[in-house]
Amino acid sequence: MTTNTTAAPSGDLSGVNNFVHSTIQRWYGGCGLKIKVKPIVCSLVDLDWHWLGEDVDPDKFGEYTLNSGTSAIQWGTIPVEKFKVIDFKEMIGRPLFEVAHKIVALYGGSHEFPGVECQKYFIEHPDPSFDVLKPGLRYFFLGSIIRNRYGHATIPNSSWDGGRLRCDGYGLCLSWTADIRVVLVEK
Repeated sequence: MTTNTTAAPSGDLSGVNNFVHSTIQRWYGGCGLKIKVKPIVCSLVDLDWHWLGEDVDPDKFGEYTLNSGTSAIQWGTIPVEKFKVIDFKEMIGRPLFEVAHKIVALYGGSHEFPGVECQKYFIEHPDPSFDVLKPGLRYFFLGSIIRNRYGHATIPNSSWDGGRLRCDGYGLCLSWTADIRVVLVEK
């Protein structure tokens, strides 16, 4: 998946593992799938986004990445004003893997890219979430990739569904649309 990964990340990831597991179960209606989540900590700079968009392997179902730059952040300590949301409208219609590569190249020096660990925090803490994530849009967490049941690499994203945030996955091979935003955090 990358050139610099650690298959056994340090620290207690049981909460994130449970979150990813329950998210995948919701995607498929808890239809009795055997889901074995496997975290991989990596640097986004090392990811080959194009390859990930084309790599389909059902044996990787449940694999997910954590950004090495954000995996240990205590999200409750980050002031809301440190979060930045970008729209990248000039990329509408382009494949997500192309847009992700460009965003990492442009913002990697000044911002971190949160993943599912930040998404989990926002879902569990709706008050600060509402200050950052506005209704009517989908917010992508580029710091993680989750492999769906077919082995496709998907970017976790959230949108408001009534009074709660929902969790979805959007395939890297799909196109960037006008309602997509990316969540960043100032370094």
